[in-house]
Amino acid sequence: RRRRKKRERPTSSISANNRTMIHLHWERSHDNRQGNRQHTTTATPPHLLLPPYKKQRTTNGTMEKYRTRISSMQDSKKQQQQQQQCGPCYKEQAEEIHIWRSCHHHGLFSNFTLALTFLKDHFRQDGRVAVAIDWSNLKTYPTPRNSNLWDMLFMQPFTTSGQDIRHAKILRTSSQFPGDFTYFSGISDRGGDIHPKILHQGRQLVLQHIRVRPHIEEKALKFISAKMKGFQKILAVHIRRTDKYTESRLNFMLRDVDIYHMIQLHLTMKGYDSFFLCTDDQKLKTFMSSVAGKTCITYNSHLSKHDHVPPHFDENIDGYSKAEDVVVEVLCMASCSGFISTLSNVANGVLFFANDTLIRNHVYLHNLVTHSVSKNSTNLVKFSE
Repeated sequence: RRRRKKRERPTSSISANNRTMIHLHWERSHDNRQGNRQHTTTATPPHLLLPPYKKQRTTNGTMEKYRTRISSMQDSKKQQQQQQQCGPCYKEQAEEIHIWRSCHHHGLFSNFTLALTFLKDHFRQDGRVAVAIDWSNLKTYPTPRNSNLWDMLFMQPFTTSGQDIRHAKILRTSSQFPGDFTYFSGISDRGGDIHPKILHQGRQLVLQHIRVRPHIEEKALKFISAKMKGFQKILAVHIRRTDKYTESRLNFMLRDVDIYHMIQLHLTMKGYDSFFLCTDDQKLKTFMSSVAGKTCITYNSHLSKHDHVPPHFDENIDGYSKAEDVVVEVLCMASCSGFISTLSNVANGVLFFANDTLIRNHVYLHNLVTHSVSKNSTNLVKFSE
């Protein structure tokens, strides 16, 4: 109404003839809108001849687009919450089943990364292809009666996706190397720090397909409530050593004392109460527990007594026990407020399972050394190489 009043009452600078022409043009354009198609030609400037209903229609159009965009965003958020809780439900039944049988006899989260790669390449959003993982023949993690280790630790991806495989007609199995979707990013010196695209892709795959078994989640929650409840802000620390020297020399650039001083400096600067240490090096774990005292939280995991031997290559340790230890430690580290890590598949697994706060406060140990070593620090070792 205000716009119409302004158009009907032009300023005094406009002459009387122009006033009548503007008024006639507005009435005729209004009649055109009602259905009276009469062509008018006037010499009035275009910015004065724009009818108010055109502006109003443009505004309504943009508001409708905005509302539809907001409603679609809300629907997508609801779908993501439903997928996070119980996974997406497909009305169509699975027509094919693709099974990957791992023959990659290395660490648990190395096989976990390969499983995510197989899921990424074979899973279809329409629900017609179901994916299953078979870890029954891993020499590094032997199980009684060659049972499937994946079923002991995680739910099958087709169960998480809500797919019905009872009437599937095609069964395809593969034991070939599926490739690595990370391209060694965050794993070795060649791949360097994890790329943001790889991190986002891994987190989406875990959110969509991976569910940990309830008994392992309960074990992790019991440890958190028993050991971490008295602290407000905990820093997760993962140091991968033993046989990692061939892939990443950056993991061995610090001595045990230097790592301790680096952690203490980071705790002081960022305001952490304590740190949760996970490592495959038994000597480092014993040293940190003795020096740091109560501020160092550790999980009673099974580690090898031999030097330079990781737990998954030690045949004296039970296969399921050492696999469960890694999953519980990853879940506990993923619940912390910050993260210091070396290059490894376990560190990538923590980032895939972690909360958003940990992702923002994550830093690699080799980057922390290059940025945090000051000239006045007497407790740290200066690296010139």
